[in-house]
Amino acid sequence: DAYNAAAAPWIELGKVLLTFDDEIALAYPGLDDFKAAIATAQAAYDDFSASQATIEALNAARTAYMQTQPASGENPIDYTWAIANASFEENVGGGTLDPNSYRDGKEAGNGSYTLPKGWTVYLNHAGWCNSVYIKDAPSEGKMAYETWAATINEFDVYQTVNLKPGYYVLSGQMRTNAGGPYTQHVYCSTADGKTFSSNPLVDTLVITGDGWNGLGNWQTMYAVINTAGGDARLGFKSGAGGFMQFDNLRLAYYGADAPDTTSFTTKLANPSFEEGTQATKYAGFDTTSVVNLNKGNFFAPIGWIPYAKLDTAKQGWANVVGIENATNMADGTKGFEMWSDAIQTYKLSQSINAPATGLYRLTAAVRCDESAPSKTDTIWHYDARLFAKVANFAQLESKKFGEGDTSFVRATPWDTKEAWQTLTLDFKAGVGEKITLGIVSSSFMQIDNFTLTCFGVPADSYIETGLDRPAKPASAYRIYTNDGVINIAGLTNERVSVYDIAGRQINVLNPSQISVKQGLYFVKINNEVTKVLVK
Repeated sequence: DAYNAAAAPWIELGKVLLTFDDEIALAYPGLDDFKAAIATAQAAYDDFSASQATIEALNAARTAYMQTQPASGENPIDYTWAIANASFEENVGGGTLDPNSYRDGKEAGNGSYTLPKGWTVYLNHAGWCNSVYIKDAPSEGKMAYETWAATINEFDVYQTVNLKPGYYVLSGQMRTNAGGPYTQHVYCSTADGKTFSSNPLVDTLVITGDGWNGLGNWQTMYAVINTAGGDARLGFKSGAGGFMQFDNLRLAYYGADAPDTTSFTTKLANPSFEEGTQATKYAGFDTTSVVNLNKGNFFAPIGWIPYAKLDTAKQGWANVVGIENATNMADGTKGFEMWSDAIQTYKLSQSINAPATGLYRLTAAVRCDESAPSKTDTIWHYDARLFAKVANFAQLESKKFGEGDTSFVRATPWDTKEAWQTLTLDFKAGVGEKITLGIVSSSFMQIDNFTLTCFGVPADSYIETGLDRPAKPASAYRIYTNDGVINIAGLTNERVSVYDIAGRQINVLNPSQISVKQGLYFVKINNEVTKVLVK
């Protein structure tokens, strides 16, 4: 009724005004203007004069404020805030159907459609379609999204964001259980008429059988963007046969700097242990640790969370403490050690939010003597290894200390500067994603000098294309059919692959004349795909 309609903006504004505490705490250069806009909106709320225009003005002020954060290659910023419902966690409809969609030729469509809030969805399909949220092993959070149909011509799920001039890295996770050829990718079309697109799914990494909808089938797609600024369209897209599930679209902003190799060791707390340890025994330890505090020294390094699981029935003594020496540390004058005669598990960890998007390398220096080898690893004996866990994905681990040169373990003295080994672990992360990292072992270890480096996005992991949905260039070859044969005239040295409607690859003996049964086929010549109907 009229009362509810009039009250709706006031109620909505009240909700919006409660959401800014975290952003205000960031204290970006435009904070004063943002606070002034909040005060104006609060006054409208207090005197019951709030309108939809009040909410829009406040949201515009928020956008302007967030855009005042300075960015550079050494300090990229998480621009994902500009993407509505970026990880599909809102799990509600309210999205927009692209008016050019073709949904099996039916005005109301033919399928199950929940258009995600904040997104526009282009659907071009025949037969039943699912355009819905999903809960199966999302790459981030608790929800993801899928577009599927009996026959897929094209899917495009996108939205418009306003970008400042400069470089960005767009990333997102995608998966499918369909056969190739694969066209699923992320993209961004900028205001200056360019489209920056990731490569499609890598066919050799796609799981089409059991486990296809698990965490192990997600592929991370990257596109590097360079824009003069303005409104840009970005999203997930696929062509013929391109069933896709997707999640976790992220945007990192690098200012005027192209993404490049950058050290982010300063993002780690106390990486070389030079800040020392907590003053209070056992303060800062993982509370699930199993130790006998009367039989050891337990002092956590500042910024880190130690975990210790010891066989307390056999525990004689334990040292989980800082170490110091002016000449034989890997870096500086301090390090850390985790020793006991009853080790089951030692672990040292901390969590950060990924400062950039790309390939990361974590390193640390480790050494030990032979006084406390692993009681469970009977092959390597000294099993200290680095680990990293990104978002929902499984934990990754480096090679073990014992897989390297262990001659120093038995040397006298063993605790020399030359005895340090460097462990290395590579992993991927998108800007803003939670990374839990550190080192774990069931044997004695001394640790020093953690480093974290981001290599950005490799040059071969993205391509720059022209306008969105570009016209195909004229081909020198011609495809036609007759009597159950796909004929391709004008071939020189092109690579030819043929797939049936189910995605199964057809054996090609003679690429110029391919015998098949009746049905719809996809002919891939180099990277160009053509649908062919054989009658």
